Amino acid sequence: MVDLSTIAQGLIEKKVLILKLFDYFYVFGVGGVVCTAIFISISRADFFRLFVTRKQVIRRMVVLFPILFICGAILLKIVSNYWYGVLFLMEDGPLEYGTSLVYLIAFILAVSIGKKFYNQHCYLPSLLYFSLAAGFFFICIEEISWGQRLLDIETPEIVEQYNKQQEISFHNLLGRYALHSCYILVGLYGAFGWLIIPRKIKSRYNHIVQWYLPSRVLFMYFFPVFVLYLYYDYLSVIAVSWFGEAYNWGEGHFIVGKDQEPIEFLLACGFLIFVAMKKYLQNHVVGSGQKKEVII
Repeated sequence: MVDLSTIAQGLIEKKVLILKLFDYFYVFGVGGVVCTAIFISISRADFFRLFVTRKQVIRRMVVLFPILFICGAILLKIVSNYWYGVLFLMEDGPLEYGTSLVYLIAFILAVSIGKKFYNQHCYLPSLLYFSLAAGFFFICIEEISWGQRLLDIETPEIVEQYNKQQEISFHNLLGRYALHSCYILVGLYGAFGWLIIPRKIKSRYNHIVQWYLPSRVLFMYFFPVFVLYLYYDYLSVIAVSWFGEAYNWGEGHFIVGKDQEPIEFLLACGFLIFVAMKKYLQNHVVGSGQKKEVII
């Protein structure tokens, strides 16, 4: 005899799943459209010229990669949360090592830029780029906990007392709000720095500003980290108070704390492209007898 209650329960579960998927596609679809619209509006005609002029493949890839990466990550999370966890969230997983590798390459490029400035007796930019390189190297080894698991090193007791993750890393000692504030400020400057700095200053001191200001094409590398950490600490509180617990984050919700991993990978890529652009500028424009066009 057919158990109608079992069939009904199955249909209800399928209906709930379909509605859940619809909600996810709707929310993130709208979010993607909004982010794309923001990016297009702030880039204005520069965005459209990517597809009709000679600034071609490299610039298109730089612009589109973070958008496709985020959409792909969201789709994978909806389709298979297991594989999303394996590829994007797992400790010592592909993305964590990938992030560390990206920072290592950025470190090498920043050192190269600083060294060339030093040889040209430009000591202030040299110091700033060496400092940036030191930051990249620190983050690189922090991402892999200073090689703790690779070398099978035990966590010292004093570190275990103050580090909730019980691993050799120092950024977690800052505390949640202090650490998240750093990410928010970095994301804000990287995404909107070109808007924050007055146009008169950029025009008058462009030969200086261009070395420290991320290009507009890097917007989607910095904007997600700004929004995510703002959501973790502030926007989620507002969303829950207005719309209910369903819009919170954490265990049992679509957005979890470890979702920072893919966003931090994008941030690392943004820094890498930033220093790569400056290295290109240094090699092909500065000191050149003829004016050369910068690709990005």
